[in-house]
Amino acid sequence: MTFSISDLSVVIPTLNEESVIVQTISSLYNRTGDGPGEIIVVDGGSIDRTIEIAKNAGATVLQTKRGRGRQLAEGGNLASGSWLLFLHADTQLQNGWHDSIVSFISRTSLTKQNVAAFRFKLDDDSFAARFLECLVAIRSGFFHLPWGDQGLLISASHYRAIGGYKNLFVMEDVEIIQRIGFSHVRIIGVDAVTSAKKYKKHGYIRKSLHNLFCLFCFYFGMSTVWLDRQYNNKYK
Repeated sequence: MTFSISDLSVVIPTLNEESVIVQTISSLYNRTGDGPGEIIVVDGGSIDRTIEIAKNAGATVLQTKRGRGRQLAEGGNLASGSWLLFLHADTQLQNGWHDSIVSFISRTSLTKQNVAAFRFKLDDDSFAARFLECLVAIRSGFFHLPWGDQGLLISASHYRAIGGYKNLFVMEDVEIIQRIGFSHVRIIGVDAVTSAKKYKKHGYIRKSLHNLFCLFCFYFGMSTVWLDRQYNNKYK
């Protein structure tokens, strides 16, 4: 069966993302207006206009409790597409992503259980941004460990077979890659451009080291509730 972009469901978790959500949704359509079969925005309790804007942009909105893992899981449960794309609200896919994922899926037998993510890029022209992008390229290409801001493309059947996203406040992206298996991860040659707002606010070095600290803590079994306070509450 030939895959069409209309067979794709996109799941986007949100929490007070009124400044970026319309651009993210718009990036999912090409110049002729073709786009995914469904876009599901799972909101974790926004108090701004995120829900209104997402609905006006054509997305289906599901409201739930805060927690990105929970939000992704509930969106995945609702999705009806044969392939699923999980995408952060402040991440915009660049031109050509439609053809790239169609090509990836056409080469991927569902029995191989391969998944894909995009290249990490920041909306900042600074040297610090380019250097961080290089480090992420090494992490995701050599170690096969993309994070959530690179998106995750996975067949619906395989997603459900492994049990989907877990109800975690943080590191849900790392945890699901562990279950998928690092050798099954591929990087698609299209940029996923993410907001550099947090890096500019807290400093590239400080924020990057903090992310690495949280990753090591996760691997050594620290509570994700404690990690949520460290990762989200201090570096919003």
